[in-house]
Amino acid sequence: MLEKELKQKEETLFFEQMKIDTEAEEQIRILQGLDGITIKTTQLFKVYVE
Repeated sequence: MLEKELKQKEETLFFEQMKIDTEAEEQIRILQGLDGITIKTTQLFKVYVE
């Protein structure tokens, strides 16, 4: 039962992350369309797994 709930929550989080990524990409496209705006992306953090 708990495993099923965990899988459902993981799936929900996955789809929420996809939605956030899509919305961010759309906002970036809107900003790129503005005159006089220069966009430079940088990494906010790095994750190392050992």
